[in-house]
Amino acid sequence: MSISSKKLILIDGYCILFRSFFALQKQYEYAGIWGFIRTLWKVIQARNPTVLVIALDTGAKTWRHNFYHRYKATRPPTPEKLLPQFKMLDELCTTLSIGSVRINGYEADDCIASSCFQYANAFDSTEIISCDKDLMQLVKNSVYFYDPFTKILYDEELVKQKIGVYPKQIQDLLALVGDTSDNIPGVKNIGNKTAISLLEKYISLNNILQNVDQLTGHREKHIKDNVEAATLSYKLASLKYCVKLPDIFSTNFVLKEDALHEFLLKYNMHSLHAIMH
Repeated sequence: MSISSKKLILIDGYCILFRSFFALQKQYEYAGIWGFIRTLWKVIQARNPTVLVIALDTGAKTWRHNFYHRYKATRPPTPEKLLPQFKMLDELCTTLSIGSVRINGYEADDCIASSCFQYANAFDSTEIISCDKDLMQLVKNSVYFYDPFTKILYDEELVKQKIGVYPKQIQDLLALVGDTSDNIPGVKNIGNKTAISLLEKYISLNNILQNVDQLTGHREKHIKDNVEAATLSYKLASLKYCVKLPDIFSTNFVLKEDALHEFLLKYNMHSLHAIMH
């Protein structure tokens, strides 16, 4: 497949929407959408996308729930004030003719991973726009992670400085320390510092398990007692690269400013309209 374009921008839609909502809910009626549009606008200005795609969740259970029924079970319900803003985000995508992808049985993370795997080579660079550091595991070669709130563009070395391990080791790290937001258990009594130390020496979870008898102190016992949890967590922290994606990666992005301004006025987002003028 040949695509005559330069930069692919992949936006983690609900990550930006949720963060915006919680940061701005006391200031704006539609805080999630307000913040999302402001972030989108800044990303367009700063990152200059050739093709722009927004990845979204379906809201239904995914393959991870089928694999582990307690996945994300500890998350609080979505705030009622945010619920109508999911449809508003869909409307925004339609209004601006922005390609979006949501696939039954998968999360937005899987859609982003599949987009990188299937399309990154057709572009000079690919940038993942997200506040979810789990997606940093996708960073390599011409694939970067851009935090729109700190405005930092992460390559492999910057990920190592930020997380403590290289992108290809983040899945191993999550398998050891778990992830409370997703209810991924990890290994009990193994904290971030210990996990990073283990991965510096043994590189991967698999190598740690193969050399568990060489571990010192309580580490050997902690790992041996939680092999099943570590293996489960490794699976849950994995990303899918084979999601069948819609044909939206060959359409060059052109911002429809008039349509955007009409959208803002429709929902009385006058302050944001003023910022963008």
